[in-house]
Amino acid sequence: MELFSEHFKKEHILSKTDARVKLIVVLALLVMVLSYKGMLFPLLIAACCFSLCLKMGIPPRVLLLRFSQPAFIALVVLLLKFFFTGEEALFSFNVLGMEITGHKDGFREGVYIAGRILGGISLVMAFGFATPFTEIMAGLSWLRIPKQFIEIMMFAYRYIFIFIEDGMTIYNAQ
Repeated sequence: MELFSEHFKKEHILSKTDARVKLIVVLALLVMVLSYKGMLFPLLIAACCFSLCLKMGIPPRVLLLRFSQPAFIALVVLLLKFFFTGEEALFSFNVLGMEITGHKDGFREGVYIAGRILGGISLVMAFGFATPFTEIMAGLSWLRIPKQFIEIMMFAYRYIFIFIEDGMTIYNAQ
């Protein structure tokens, strides 16, 4: 339950900033990270977001737990691009009669995509830690996001905790 709790959102460096401003900045940075052609800017954003999360007092264990799945997806994309796309071979070897080839240009493309994944996820994660969910929904409403979408998100947010509580009850009953 600690993974979803908002107990570390009390007083930090961004607590006085309006949620709408944070939302607009995050959306602008997200567009810049996703449209950037290299890997330096997304990785710089990821490093800044991690240091910001640590400055806000987020426990490193919680950061690693929330970041583990996107990091795994980035690693899989990197490996898929490295071994299955590209023209310029870096190395090649046989395993059980199957030739495995690592490509230089595939590795470069994989690093670019993985950097975008890590940069985008770190932005969303820092924004999520810095802003309570209700303020995020108010900011989205201010941006004229359709009310039906916001209502669905609010229902989903509510039922996440009900399912977690029921799951913990079942786990404890065993």
